[in-house]
Amino acid sequence: MTIEDDLLEIQRTKTISRGAYKKALLHFDAAICEALAVGQKQAGRPHPYAGYATYVFAQLCAHGTSMVRAAPLSRWVTSESEDWNFSAVAGHARAILEGILLFAYLIEPPASEDEHRAKIAVMQLNDCTHRIDLHSDFGAEAEAEFFKEQQEQLRDRLRHNAYFMALDPVVRKSCLKGKKLMINSRDQLIDQIGIPREQFNGLFDLFSQHTHILTMSFYRMEDNGRNTGIENDADRSYIGMALLICSQIMVAATDKLQEVFPDVYSVRKGIDSIFSPGPTHNSPPPIALAARERQVQISQLYGRLNPLARSIASSVGHTDNKHDLPLQKMVSGTIKCSGGGPPVCADLALTPFLHLYWTAF
Repeated sequence: MTIEDDLLEIQRTKTISRGAYKKALLHFDAAICEALAVGQKQAGRPHPYAGYATYVFAQLCAHGTSMVRAAPLSRWVTSESEDWNFSAVAGHARAILEGILLFAYLIEPPASEDEHRAKIAVMQLNDCTHRIDLHSDFGAEAEAEFFKEQQEQLRDRLRHNAYFMALDPVVRKSCLKGKKLMINSRDQLIDQIGIPREQFNGLFDLFSQHTHILTMSFYRMEDNGRNTGIENDADRSYIGMALLICSQIMVAATDKLQEVFPDVYSVRKGIDSIFSPGPTHNSPPPIALAARERQVQISQLYGRLNPLARSIASSVGHTDNKHDLPLQKMVSGTIKCSGGGPPVCADLALTPFLHLYWTAF
């Protein structure tokens, strides 16, 4: 059955059995595995407008990882006991529900460069305003003054943006005060992601009640049952429902990121997706992981060691007169010894130097 089928079944039965809960957990597990694999596949790639969206996606994955680890019966953790308290996952579910709005807002292709710049400037102004309040509350006035200067620069930038100045005056005023994270209203964004407003608001309120210690989180506490951590129908059903809803959200976000980076499709293999860190089942083969780590180290060292490459090449009898990328050639094992000997072994030729300069930096 699909995620949608399972959600319909919940609506019909009004509860989730242990078997249905395990299916919901499997759906969410697979969604998070694919999201993590896709996130790592596209990491570091430049993009004209989706850069910040990839950071939001990373945070969605972070909350998803914490949520799948907190969910009872998860394969991601080994525990001597289970905690069947909805509050253990509610905060992460709320963050994912809220985060998909910002992700959808930032990954949407802008109609113009001015629109893209306005969206980023409004987000930065909101961040700047929060930082001023935060530093002021802690008495860090010097830091607060720094962000006040940044705040004015961002406001000036927006006042010279044609797209921003064409917006409704009320929206402009609120944005310039630093009160809005996004130009679009919350209702507009909810409509954009395709969730009925009443359903979205209801879920957000439910998750919030159990994220915070509010009355709904303890009024119906039962001895050895609801809100105690012991398995019970209410908490099991709430957790299962949250897992299914967040599965839908994570799949939709991953689909959207795939539209921007189509080649990431190759790593989407459900619960068998490969990523790291994560469960052993999902970890890359040791050899591949070691090779990847070695390549990262070499790439980092390449920029630092390139000035020394000629002298190193000379010391091993390098006869190639093309010195455009000498270190890269040595690493790839394409440098030949004088006299037409076999290619120099990169490990033998470079290991002492790599170790020496790696420790030096």
